[in-house]
Amino acid sequence: MLATRGNFWFSAVSEQWIVYSRRILQRFIRHFLIVLKIYDVFKKHLKFNARILLEKRDRADRCLAPLVQHSSS
Repeated sequence: MLATRGNFWFSAVSEQWIVYSRRILQRFIRHFLIVLKIYDVFKKHLKFNARILLEKRDRADRCLAPLVQHSSS
């Protein structure tokens, strides 16, 4: 009788542990996916800003090119 109770207690605790560890794993995966999504959005935002800055620099270079040529000659 004691052995049965002991095994039952052990199986109940291990079952609780499995449920608990599964919840922790699901929560970790959910948070990890959220962080990946935030990183992806941030990365796209940085690429977009970099492209805009490069376009502005190129436009400024084109506008200043005639002035630089006149001042050097």
